[in-house]
Amino acid sequence: MPWKTWAVFKATWILNCVLVVVDFAWGRQIGLSLRLSEIWWVASRGCFGLLVAWGLVLVSVNLKLSGTARGRFYHDSALGILWITSLAAFTCGATVLQYLSVSLGAPDISDVLISVDETFGIHWPLIYSAIHSNGALEMALGAAYDSLFLQMVLLPFVLIIAGKVEHYAEFVVQFMIAALIVVIIATPFPAESAFTHYHVSDVGATASVSDFSDFRSGRMRELSFGTMQGLVSFPSFHAVLAVLIPYAARRLKLLFLLFLPLNALMLASTPARGGHYLTDVVGGLAVALVSICMAARFVARQSRNDLGLAIAAGNGSQAASDV
Repeated sequence: MPWKTWAVFKATWILNCVLVVVDFAWGRQIGLSLRLSEIWWVASRGCFGLLVAWGLVLVSVNLKLSGTARGRFYHDSALGILWITSLAAFTCGATVLQYLSVSLGAPDISDVLISVDETFGIHWPLIYSAIHSNGALEMALGAAYDSLFLQMVLLPFVLIIAGKVEHYAEFVVQFMIAALIVVIIATPFPAESAFTHYHVSDVGATASVSDFSDFRSGRMRELSFGTMQGLVSFPSFHAVLAVLIPYAARRLKLLFLLFLPLNALMLASTPARGGHYLTDVVGGLAVALVSICMAARFVARQSRNDLGLAIAAGNGSQAASDV
């Protein structure tokens, strides 16, 4: 792994460790319960990913493969798996953190968000009714909204094959920064979902955000990684990813042309399918732009710092050899 990439990768794992400590300390304070078997499930798969990556690194440096296209592919695959593992670990920690943030019980700002929407003539119930009265439109937007998981799987796979692992590393850093910004904003300014606020009749929709009120009131304190929900309404993280995913694919024309319209549809589906206010979407777009800028500055700073250490180490080795 290049010096600058290694520095950034180390920083992501430092952040992951900090998240674990914060989640454990905060969770213990409020009586959070998370099954040991689930923690072991997550940890074991993370360790397996690291072992697979290490195995691919060993294969890639084999004398018979060194410098070959296959060797480079194995090397890129190893780096991709390392970044995937770091992002997976972060996602688990950040998801728990958003639940913990809800437990503070800060004043709900959904009325404020609705007021902002209505200032611009936007009425969420009308949008929801219009979309759900059109079967074809509802199906198209629903498919786009639900495509997020598939996009998250496809993105690293294609970037690895194309030899653009550094773009996925950039995406991981942007994702982490954006997620932290979203949780930091949502902690003092929580908002219940529009599904809940407007008492929509779709049981499936309201069930997807039910943990917000249960965790906020203290009725719920047991979590499961398999059933955790997205509790942050403002800013919308779906809106964030609708920008970050196409941005990560910007150097691959075909992938970009696939992701751009798909994420435009996902962005349009966020209010009705995700129960978000229009203000949530605008907030998510702003967070995405900020995270792109912050990630670029962070990577540049880490690169300079690590390059300085590398030069210092090289000079030290040269001085030792001269003696």
